[in-house]
Amino acid sequence: MDVGHLVTLVLAAGGALSAAIGVMYRTIMQLNEEQSKIREELGELRGKNKGIQHLSEEVMQVVHNALNKRGQK
Repeated sequence: MDVGHLVTLVLAAGGALSAAIGVMYRTIMQLNEEQSKIREELGELRGKNKGIQHLSEEVMQVVHNALNKRGQK
C-alpha cells in the first residue's frame, strides 16, 4: 500500500466518523427534545392529579359533614 492509498483510507475513515458523529448528535438532540416534552406533560398530569385529589377530599368532607348533621337531627 503506498502513501496515496493510506491518505485516502484515513480521509475516508475520518469522513465516515464525522458523519456518524453528526447522526448521533442529531439523534441525541431529538431525544432530548422529546424528553423535555414528556417531562412537561408529566408535570401537567401531576398537577391535574393533585387538583383531583384535593377536590375529592373536599367532596368526601362535605358528604361526611352532611351525614353527621343528618344523624344528629
